[in-house]
Amino acid sequence: MIRRPPRSTPLYSSAASDVYKRQEQETVSSQLSKRLGEDHTFSLQFFHSWSDITRERPWPRIQGRQIPITSPYYPGNGIVPAIAGQDLTSPVQVHGMSIVALERPEETVTDRTWRLMASVDGVIGAFDYEVWALQSEAEFEQAIVSYDNRWIDGIDRRDDDTAPWINPWADFAGQSPEAQAWITGNYMGKVKDRIADSQLKNVGFTLGRDIEQIDFGAGAAALAFAVEYTEEELFTGLSLERLAATNQTPEVRLGPDRNTLGDRDLYSATLEVLLPITEGLEVSASVRYDDYSDVGGTTNPKLLVNYDVTSNVNLHASFGTGFRAPTLVDLFRARSLVGTIPAASFIYDQELCTDGMTPNDPQDDPMNACDLRVNKISGGNLDLKPEESDTFSIGTMLNFETGLGDLAIGIDYWDYKIDNVINSGIPPEAIFGDWDQFASGFIFRCSTFTGEEIDGLNNCPDDPALRFNDYIGAVLQTNANIGILETSGVDVKFLWNLPTTDIGDWLFTYNATYVNDYDQEVYEGAGAESRVDRFVTRSFGPVLQYKHYATLRWSRNDWSAFLQHQYQNGYDDCGSVCGKPDRKVDSHGILNIGATYQINDAIQVSLRVENLAQNDPPFTNNTGAGSITTANTDVRYFDHIGRRVGLTLVGNWGGD
Repeated sequence: MIRRPPRSTPLYSSAASDVYKRQEQETVSSQLSKRLGEDHTFSLQFFHSWSDITRERPWPRIQGRQIPITSPYYPGNGIVPAIAGQDLTSPVQVHGMSIVALERPEETVTDRTWRLMASVDGVIGAFDYEVWALQSEAEFEQAIVSYDNRWIDGIDRRDDDTAPWINPWADFAGQSPEAQAWITGNYMGKVKDRIADSQLKNVGFTLGRDIEQIDFGAGAAALAFAVEYTEEELFTGLSLERLAATNQTPEVRLGPDRNTLGDRDLYSATLEVLLPITEGLEVSASVRYDDYSDVGGTTNPKLLVNYDVTSNVNLHASFGTGFRAPTLVDLFRARSLVGTIPAASFIYDQELCTDGMTPNDPQDDPMNACDLRVNKISGGNLDLKPEESDTFSIGTMLNFETGLGDLAIGIDYWDYKIDNVINSGIPPEAIFGDWDQFASGFIFRCSTFTGEEIDGLNNCPDDPALRFNDYIGAVLQTNANIGILETSGVDVKFLWNLPTTDIGDWLFTYNATYVNDYDQEVYEGAGAESRVDRFVTRSFGPVLQYKHYATLRWSRNDWSAFLQHQYQNGYDDCGSVCGKPDRKVDSHGILNIGATYQINDAIQVSLRVENLAQNDPPFTNNTGAGSITTANTDVRYFDHIGRRVGLTLVGNWGGD
C-alpha cells in the first residue's frame, strides 16, 4: 500500500455532459360520455403514458486520489509531460478528473402512469350535483450501470498494489494490455437501481344551487358545497430481486431497511358562496377544511372581488390563506448516499483544519481535512411541517376600441408569504458557516458508517490505517423546513388585435413579470435575504427580476404563423458565494418562429424553430452546483441546446 503524503500538486478537470442514446414515449387517452335520461350524464375517462429514456452519463471521475511518483504516468516521469509549477517531489492531486479510458456509464429511466375516472353529473331538484371516483398509479424505475470502484486502484494502487497502472490521460486504446483487461473486468460491477410506486384513490361529490332568497338586485346568490376523501400510498426503494438475479451491488442506503412505505388519508370539505352585489360588482367567498391523517387539520378562507367599473374598465382583488402538506415523497423517500457537495473555500473540517488551509495533524492529507468533497445524505424527513401561506393580489384590466384595432391592458400586483418552506436540505454554506449550531446534527464522520457505506464515501479511505483521524464522511441534506419566503411583483399583459387587412389578421401579445422582492431564509431563524438577481448560496440561485414574451401572430385562410421574442435580464454571478471573482451574467434574448398549415379538415402540419439566430447562452462561473453544463451555462435559467427545429403532424378522424 502507498500512504498519501500531506502535500501534493493539485490538478483540476471537468466532466462531460450527458448524451441521450434513445428516447421513446407514448400517450393514450380516451373519454366516453352517455346521457342518462334528461338530467344526468355519465362520463368515463382513461389516461395512460409511458416513457423510456436511455442516456450515457459522464465518464467516472477521480475523487480524493493522487497520482504517486511511482506511477509511470506521473507527470514528468517520461510518458506524461510535467505540469507547469509542479512540485516533482510530491504526488499530483486529481480533483474530479474524467477518466476517458472507461466506457461512459449508462442510465435508463422508465416512467409509467395511468388514471381512470368515472363521474355522474346532473340536476336533482333545485341542486346541481357531481359525483366522481378516481384511481391512478405512477411507477418509476431508474437503473445506472457503471464501474465497480476497484478500477480506481489502477490510478494510485492505494488499496491494491497489484493493480496495473492506468494512464488517466489516455483513452482505452492508449492503455497497456494489462490495464485494458483490468478495466474490462471491473465494468458493470455496480448498479444503482431505484424504483418508486405511488397510488391515489379519490372519491367525492359537489352540490350547488341558486339561493333566490339572497338577491341584492343583481341576481340570486349561488351556494356550492363539496366533500372529498383521498387515499395515498407510496413505495420507494431498490429492486433487490433484480439486483440479486444479475449479481450486482445496490447503491448504499442508510438505515435497517432499503425500502420505505408510506400512506395517508385525507378528508376535505369546501363551502363557496357567490354574491352579485350590483350589476358590475361580484364577491366570491369560500372556506376549505382539510384533515390529514399524518399532519392534522387546517381551515383556509379565500375572498375574491370583481368589479366592472364600466364596460372597458375592470378592477379585481383576492385574498386567501393556503396550506400544503408535505408529499409522501417529502416524508418517506429512503435515505441514501447520493451525490457530492461541490468543493468551496468555506467547506472544511473546522475541527481538523482550523484555519481552513492546513491540517492540524501533519499526517492528514489536505483533501481529507481542508479541501473537502464529501457526500450528502439525501432522503425524506418524517418531522416536516406543512407549508402555510398568505396571498394577496389586486389588479385592473382595461379594454379600448380604436381605429388601429382593439387594445387590452392588464396589470396585476401580487404579494405572497410562505412559512415553513420545504427544501431539499439546509444549504451546505449555512451548515459549515454556523458550525456550532449544525455540526452535531448534520455532520457525520467516517466512524458512524458501516464498512459497506464507507465504500461509497469519497472522504473515508477504505483502508482504516489511512484514517489518521475521524474525517467527515457525509453531510445531512434530507428534506427540511427552512423558514419563510416573502415575494411580491407585477404581471403585465398587453394585447393588440389589429384590424383585418388584405394579407390577413394580426395579433400582438406581450406578457411580462417584474419581481419586486424575493426574500427567503436559508434555515429557520437565519433571517430572510433577497434573491432578486443575486445568489444567497450556491443552491439558492438568483430569482430573475424581469422576463417577457412578445409574440406577433398572423393568420389567413388555412395558414398561420408567429414570431416570438423571449427575454430575461442578467444577474450577479455566483462570485464570492462560490469562491469566484464577482461579475455580471449577461441578459439573454432569443427569437422563435413557426408556421401552421391546415391541409384539410383532418390534417394539420406545423413547423417551429426555436432560437432562430442560435444565440449562445451567457457565461456563468457557477460551476459544480449540479445544474451547470460543461459549457458554463446555468440551465436553470437559460437553454443551452441552441437552435431547435420541430415538425408536427396532427390528424383527426372519426369525430369532432
